[in-house]
Amino acid sequence: MEVFRSQGRYLRRNVCRQPVCDALRNQGLKLRELQAWNIGYHWKKWVDEPIRNPKNRFVLETAITAEVDEALKFMTRVAIDGGGFTAEDSLVELNYTVSYPGAEAQNVHADISPLQNDDCPLATVWLALQEVTLDMGPTEIWPASHILGKTILQQIPPNLIVPKLQSCSYSSDGTQEIGLDFNTSDEVDQQNAEYMQALHALLVSVQDNCEPEYMKLQVGDAVLMDCRVYHRGTANVSDTPRLLLNATFQKHDVLPIRGFTYHIAPSARGRKIRDFIH
Repeated sequence: MEVFRSQGRYLRRNVCRQPVCDALRNQGLKLRELQAWNIGYHWKKWVDEPIRNPKNRFVLETAITAEVDEALKFMTRVAIDGGGFTAEDSLVELNYTVSYPGAEAQNVHADISPLQNDDCPLATVWLALQEVTLDMGPTEIWPASHILGKTILQQIPPNLIVPKLQSCSYSSDGTQEIGLDFNTSDEVDQQNAEYMQALHALLVSVQDNCEPEYMKLQVGDAVLMDCRVYHRGTANVSDTPRLLLNATFQKHDVLPIRGFTYHIAPSARGRKIRDFIH
């Protein structure tokens, strides 16, 4: 747990059997097909057109099928052993992320601000459903960037950063979408410009001072990542879709964090780690 606390990531090899991973991968691909058809023929054509949708990245909420339940038995153990999570902590996000051939690299980002809490309030477990090679666009992580990020953010004047922390969110490509004040006064415009400059300087500093790691994985490997750590999905230049099953856990004494995505199907809400410990 000390490694996770200082580095913000923890890797455990071969936590889930290949037959389970194969079944999960098929389920994820099927969900993508159903999502495309459910939005109608013309919308499907627009969404699937490579020119109109060059990023080719999708987040697919999933119900807790028998195979997902089986995987969560191992993923919760990774959260407990690697990150110090407990049986009372909550499952708050559950989805597949799919990166198709042609997916562009995401912008470097953290899922929540490094200023959130002293200890990790949210962490995501990624389960590799296939071998993930460098050309498939593995996740790139900057270990310890949550510590550096907090140090830098604490130097930004509070009047610039507090409103943004309350209203920021992220799009599927990792771009930080900031809910700016509708007041368009010169003062607000100046504050927003100064904040964006500070954010850019933070990302440059992270990439200059933290050594990146590519999450090249084998089938059944799992990575636990502190959601305050800076990371991105890299470009998929292979001819194979990359699928991960993702489960995010939140400490039971932490209130919902504004700006986090909380991608979870209604049928999976309200579950705790204890529900998957057998």
